Amino acid sequence: MEFAIDAPWRLEPVVHADGQLTYPPIPITFTFHDTIFEDGRGAIASVTLKPIDVGRLIGVTVYEMGLNVPLVTEVPVSALQEIEVKRKLSTKTAEPVRQVCRPALGQECSTLLKIGNSHEWHAVFWYRPKTTLFPGKNLQLKVTVNTVGKHSFRSQRTAGHWVSIDMPKEWTNYLVVHAGEAPLPRFSADWVYGDLHHHSQMTDNEGESAYSYRNDLRVLGALGLDFVFATDHASNGEQVDGKVDGQMEARDLNGTRFAAAKSILYGPDGANALIANEGVSIGFPRIISANVVPQIYMGEELDAVPEMSAQEFAANHFLFGGGLRYEWLFKQAEFEKCNSGSNFEECKARYATPASPNTYFLWDDQGVPVSQEIDAYAAPLGSIINYGNWIPGSVKPYMSRQHLVYFPLDSSLNGAGWISSDTTKFGGGTKSLPSLVQQIQATGFAFLAHPTESLEPGSIAGPDVVPYTDTALTYAWRSPAILGLQLWNENDRYRSQPAEVDKTVMAVKTNMTPDGNPVNVTYTYRWPFPGYVPEGSTWKWQQAGFLHRNLVGSTALHLHHASAAWDRFLRKGVDRQLIASLAWLEQGEPRKWFAAAGSDSHGDWNYRRYGRPSTSNRWSDVPVGDTAIGNPRNLVWLRAVRRIDPEIATEIGITGNDGPRRYDNRTVIEGLRAGRFSITDGPALRIAVDRNRNGRIDDADFPMGSTFEFFAGEHIPLLIEWQSTAEFGPIDRIDVYVGNSTQTYAAAGHGARHLTADQIGGGYTKDASGALQVSLADAVGRFNRENLPSSLAYRGTAQVFLGPAQFKLTSADGALSYVRAVARTITDSQAHSIGACPEVGTAGSKCGDRFAVSNPIWARYRSACPTIPEGRPPRLGVVDVLGNMKPYIDANGDGQPDICTGNVPDPCADPRRPEAEVEVAPPVAEAERGDVSTEGNRGRDIGRLTEAAERFGVSPSKPVPNRSCQKLNAET
Repeated sequence: MEFAIDAPWRLEPVVHADGQLTYPPIPITFTFHDTIFEDGRGAIASVTLKPIDVGRLIGVTVYEMGLNVPLVTEVPVSALQEIEVKRKLSTKTAEPVRQVCRPALGQECSTLLKIGNSHEWHAVFWYRPKTTLFPGKNLQLKVTVNTVGKHSFRSQRTAGHWVSIDMPKEWTNYLVVHAGEAPLPRFSADWVYGDLHHHSQMTDNEGESAYSYRNDLRVLGALGLDFVFATDHASNGEQVDGKVDGQMEARDLNGTRFAAAKSILYGPDGANALIANEGVSIGFPRIISANVVPQIYMGEELDAVPEMSAQEFAANHFLFGGGLRYEWLFKQAEFEKCNSGSNFEECKARYATPASPNTYFLWDDQGVPVSQEIDAYAAPLGSIINYGNWIPGSVKPYMSRQHLVYFPLDSSLNGAGWISSDTTKFGGGTKSLPSLVQQIQATGFAFLAHPTESLEPGSIAGPDVVPYTDTALTYAWRSPAILGLQLWNENDRYRSQPAEVDKTVMAVKTNMTPDGNPVNVTYTYRWPFPGYVPEGSTWKWQQAGFLHRNLVGSTALHLHHASAAWDRFLRKGVDRQLIASLAWLEQGEPRKWFAAAGSDSHGDWNYRRYGRPSTSNRWSDVPVGDTAIGNPRNLVWLRAVRRIDPEIATEIGITGNDGPRRYDNRTVIEGLRAGRFSITDGPALRIAVDRNRNGRIDDADFPMGSTFEFFAGEHIPLLIEWQSTAEFGPIDRIDVYVGNSTQTYAAAGHGARHLTADQIGGGYTKDASGALQVSLADAVGRFNRENLPSSLAYRGTAQVFLGPAQFKLTSADGALSYVRAVARTITDSQAHSIGACPEVGTAGSKCGDRFAVSNPIWARYRSACPTIPEGRPPRLGVVDVLGNMKPYIDANGDGQPDICTGNVPDPCADPRRPEAEVEVAPPVAEAERGDVSTEGNRGRDIGRLTEAAERFGVSPSKPVPNRSCQKLNAET
């Protein structure tokens, strides 16, 4: 049996005309899973672990902590917004009916109040704090769910025999909700925030579970997020420890559950449609500010078998990320027992099997050691049971796994789009990556999830998640269905973990009267902060730098190595010899690969609990970290792909497009495919190439994901725009990355914070120009740029003029390249020292040490100016006859590159030398331009275009700039 109580980690404020901020009510959910198994204990387990009867719900108590006297609110059952119950097991062939009832709407829900003997039980209520919320307030909550159920106990009054009576029970958790200092930063209302990797209602296995789709939608509305893909495990199997009445419990998603989930989400009375009604009545901030309602889209997390080259098999390791080494063999526990030196090759063959003539599949030790099984059931009897590994085969090699997050396009109410992982007994993969990619190509798109997951094997109980080898990355890179890397996975900046002297994090206590009569039973989850039961002080995390899955270090270290792998394949994507073999790719175009982010949250609205805390003491030593849903997240621009769903609820009196906009899954997927997005856990970042040379980003410019052409004689005018808020801290600096087919240039100390100011890191070439880093803060985090407003620390635009020769971008006509950027805020300790952030490690704070990563813009070099196609003159102006924006930097709008019509001022010229005379053709007036679709204007247009061809259809014969610079001023 598992339970959770949760609330969002932040509240999105509503900004009023007078500048005042107000906050929506807080959705608080509580859920119980697998109480149906409490009556099914085996003979040994039942000796020491009597069944827990959760019983019947009677109410909820909310305490607002951090005060001398906590403010207490009693929440009756009648105030619950919704109860959702699934009584029977989900199996591989059947998905039981869910019952939904809404007490707050006056519905009679008494039959759903029984929590015991259910497979899933979810409830939620909206909570309006008694404490006045203000920007930056961390609201500390203690939430107790009250039930009455059977309790088994022994006492002197019963002569030591077990007795069961009805008894009050309390289930408690501690939470912190941050009142946002401002709305999440966006560049306009049609930039939407979403999480591409979230586990929701259909993730349910031996160690993981999550919350209902409906409740996930409610937390999105409170957080200020717009969408999430529910990427539940597509295991398509059965759990090893779950059987009721002869039926085995399903492990996560299968084909039947996939179809049911689509109906729950996309049906006419499904979660996505109904949340519009509730969002309007509750007052979701994004509905108020932008008329956008949150949505959940169907996804899956797929498992592929890791594959490595024959050379990596021979070497017993492979390299990944920015030069990390994965020892796939020597860290295996059973290998150490098997290998005596003489049978090395025989033992090695158990952990790698041929996948093709030149590649091998990876295996790792999986299973449950016998000693662990005995501990789990009979540790209190350990003194009389002499156990050991006396049952052979309890642990043995099974296939390992790598993950993909998959987004099916189909949103019909059936199983269309389903792809199965068909995992092994303990969850390992069985399908090769090429076979999965082939299936994905027919039904949707995917990202490779957490490509730099760990340094070595060592999971034992379940399959290892292995970093992606270059063999696997290349398979995926060659498919148009794989959009790139989900390189930011989870976001643990802080953690708390129990001490060795007391590993128990779940305090279970039966309160007795002096004469031995039980009063009640309390179950208190003593997290997430030191002191176990924090009743009055500011709650803090224990440590920084969560040590998860063996990759020791901070989020910055993960990002550095994942980004190094990304840059390696971005370089491949502009290598014209390599991409010539991609038949699906338009000739001359780069192979574009994007970076995505996902929290990998399993419910996890407030913080992350790593696994089910069940051992001999029933609940024990799993740690928690401060990552949560939407942390990190993706900021996607949907203006170019907007589809508005006019369907809204008639009972709220709004019809047509006046109601909340519901972006469908295809709209968001198209935004991802176009690369019009960046990733962040705080500030907003975007880049563009300044087509009209006006020094600001607008719709006429080349956005992220696009390809533009530049010509000899001109600089590349890159624009970088950033926004942050006091919630995340001021910007420290922005790093620019420029890549060709062999090198990626970056500034010293770029990106990840573990690099010092004079380090460049593996795989990168040091920028000699000094232009690839926009520095805002000094060494201690203070903004002190002369003659510039301090507001630039939170919001601004920089111009970076790239000299193509300086970065070897003009090696041949048609040469391809790319540019991307990373922004980071000042550190949390810096922000605290200058008063820009709360104390470091304060629970609820996300201020300082935040990152944002843009997706690239690609460039194509042209050694000669464009010519007029004979017989079909294009329209003069920046839009051609097909309505497409021409891929030139064209400030005057005459339809030709500026450099081809005259001289363009050198933005990096030495100010001590006079600039060359500017000769840029003036824009053509609308009256003169005519319309090629109008016969009366055709003759005049042909005459003008012939003149233009004579002037422009030649090489500019100008030197390629070999100098870069940047501009940052108050006007930008």
